[in-house]
Amino acid sequence: MTLAVNPNPAESFINISYNLTETSNVNIFVFDLQSRLIQQVHTGLQVSGKYQFDLNISSLEAGIYLLMLQTQTNTVTKKIFVSR
Repeated sequence: MTLAVNPNPAESFINISYNLTETSNVNIFVFDLQSRLIQQVHTGLQVSGKYQFDLNISSLEAGIYLLMLQTQTNTVTKKIFVSR
């Protein structure tokens, strides 16, 4: 499983792309650095393949956040840098 976030840092939107190697329940979350859940981006079953979407981050304050992609067998986390 791969996960990419671009651009990073970003002001308004980030593009999230990931590749699933197997069908799985997928959860995507944004946390702050104190591990508080800021946003549940996606939850649901997805078949194996490539996925890509834009996430609006304009409501987030400037700072560092964690984007977590979680499947039934793996978890990947990337830092998101929000600038203003």
